[in-house]
Amino acid sequence: MPILAGAKPEEAGDTKGLTVKVSGLSKRFQTEQGVVNAAEGVSFSVQPGTFFTLLGPSGCGKSTTLRCVAGLERPDSGEIIAGDRLLFSSQKEKAPCGAICVGLSRDPAGITNIY
Repeated sequence: MPILAGAKPEEAGDTKGLTVKVSGLSKRFQTEQGVVNAAEGVSFSVQPGTFFTLLGPSGCGKSTTLRCVAGLERPDSGEIIAGDRLLFSSQKEKAPCGAICVGLSRDPAGITNIY
Protein backbone atom coordinates (compact mmCIF):
# COMPACT_ATOMS: atom_id res chain seq x y z
CA MET A 1 0.00 0.00 0.00
CA PRO A 2 1.41 3.42 -0.90
CA ILE A 3 2.40 5.88 1.80
CA LEU A 4 0.36 9.09 1.53
CA ALA A 5 1.99 12.45 2.10
CA GLY A 6 0.43 15.87 1.70
CA ALA A 7 1.44 19.44 2.35
CA LYS A 8 -0.22 22.77 1.70
CA PRO A 9 2.31 25.21 0.25
CA GLU A 10 2.28 28.77 1.58
CA GLU A 11 1.36 30.02 -1.88
CA ALA A 12 -1.08 27.47 -3.21
CA GLY A 13 -2.10 29.66 -6.14
CA ASP A 14 -5.67 29.22 -7.36
CA THR A 15 -7.56 27.32 -4.66
CA LYS A 16 -10.73 27.09 -6.73
CA GLY A 17 -11.22 23.45 -7.47
CA LEU A 18 -12.65 20.21 -6.25
CA THR A 19 -11.89 18.14 -3.21
CA VAL A 20 -11.04 14.62 -4.38
CA LYS A 21 -12.01 11.86 -1.95
CA VAL A 22 -11.00 8.23 -2.38
CA SER A 23 -12.40 5.68 0.08
CA GLY A 24 -11.55 1.99 0.30
CA LEU A 25 -10.27 1.80 -3.28
CA SER A 26 -9.22 -1.68 -4.39
CA LYS A 27 -8.15 -2.94 -7.81
CA ARG A 28 -7.25 -6.51 -8.72
CA PHE A 29 -5.82 -7.95 -11.91
CA GLN A 30 -6.03 -11.54 -13.12
CA THR A 31 -2.67 -12.90 -14.34
CA GLU A 32 -1.45 -16.32 -15.41
CA GLN A 33 -0.08 -16.77 -11.88
CA GLY A 34 -3.41 -15.81 -10.25
CA VAL A 35 -5.00 -12.67 -8.84
CA VAL A 36 -2.79 -9.66 -8.05
CA ASN A 37 -4.09 -7.04 -5.59
CA ALA A 38 -2.63 -3.93 -7.22
CA ALA A 39 -4.29 -1.52 -4.77
CA GLU A 40 -6.13 -2.53 -1.62
CA GLY A 41 -8.17 -0.34 0.74
CA VAL A 42 -6.63 2.96 -0.36
CA SER A 43 -8.28 6.05 1.20
CA PHE A 44 -7.31 9.72 1.10
CA SER A 45 -8.71 13.19 0.54
CA VAL A 46 -7.06 15.99 -1.43
CA GLN A 47 -8.24 19.55 -0.79
CA PRO A 48 -8.06 22.24 -3.50
CA GLY A 49 -4.70 24.00 -3.52
CA THR A 50 -3.01 21.14 -1.68
CA PHE A 51 0.10 19.40 -2.94
CA PHE A 52 -0.33 15.64 -2.55
CA THR A 53 2.03 12.74 -3.23
CA LEU A 54 1.62 8.98 -3.31
CA LEU A 55 4.94 7.58 -2.19
CA GLY A 56 6.00 3.95 -2.06
CA PRO A 57 8.14 1.22 -3.57
CA SER A 58 7.71 -0.23 -7.04
CA GLY A 59 4.55 -2.32 -7.33
CA CYS A 60 2.73 -0.93 -4.28
CA GLY A 61 -0.22 0.53 -6.25
CA LYS A 62 0.66 4.21 -6.82
CA SER A 63 0.06 4.24 -10.57
CA THR A 64 -2.95 1.93 -10.35
CA THR A 65 -4.54 4.23 -7.76
CA LEU A 66 -3.96 7.30 -9.94
CA ARG A 67 -5.26 5.48 -13.05
CA CYS A 68 -8.46 4.71 -11.13
CA VAL A 69 -8.83 8.32 -9.95
CA ALA A 70 -8.28 9.58 -13.52
CA GLY A 71 -10.91 7.18 -14.88
CA LEU A 72 -8.45 5.04 -16.85
CA GLU A 73 -9.06 1.90 -14.76
CA ARG A 74 -12.29 0.72 -13.14
CA PRO A 75 -11.75 -0.11 -9.44
CA ASP A 76 -13.15 -3.35 -8.04
CA SER A 77 -14.37 -1.66 -4.86
CA GLY A 78 -14.45 1.67 -3.08
CA GLU A 79 -15.59 5.17 -3.90
CA ILE A 80 -14.17 8.13 -5.81
CA ILE A 81 -15.79 11.54 -5.34
CA ALA A 82 -14.77 14.87 -6.91
CA GLY A 83 -16.50 17.80 -5.23
CA ASP A 84 -20.10 16.66 -4.86
CA ARG A 85 -19.95 14.36 -7.88
CA LEU A 86 -19.76 10.61 -7.42
CA LEU A 87 -17.36 9.27 -10.07
CA PHE A 88 -17.30 5.66 -8.92
CA SER A 89 -18.94 3.58 -6.22
CA SER A 90 -18.93 -0.18 -5.88
CA GLN A 91 -22.03 0.22 -3.65
CA LYS A 92 -24.14 1.82 -6.39
CA GLU A 93 -25.69 -0.29 -9.13
CA LYS A 94 -24.92 2.25 -11.84
CA ALA A 95 -22.44 4.80 -10.59
CA PRO A 96 -21.69 7.61 -13.02
CA CYS A 97 -18.54 7.03 -14.96
CA GLY A 98 -16.14 9.78 -15.93
CA ALA A 99 -12.63 11.02 -15.74
CA ILE A 100 -11.51 14.01 -13.75
CA CYS A 101 -8.75 16.32 -14.79
CA VAL A 102 -5.99 16.28 -12.21
CA GLY A 103 -2.41 17.35 -12.59
CA LEU A 104 -0.20 14.29 -12.75
CA SER A 105 3.55 14.30 -12.88
CA ARG A 106 6.23 11.70 -12.55
CA ASP A 107 9.79 12.54 -11.72
CA PRO A 108 12.85 10.49 -12.74
CA ALA A 109 12.86 8.75 -9.35
CA GLY A 110 9.44 7.31 -10.15
CA ILE A 111 7.42 9.39 -7.67
CA THR A 112 3.96 10.23 -8.97
CA ASN A 113 2.24 13.46 -7.90
CA ILE A 114 -1.37 14.73 -7.97
CA TYR A 115 -1.82 18.45 -7.78
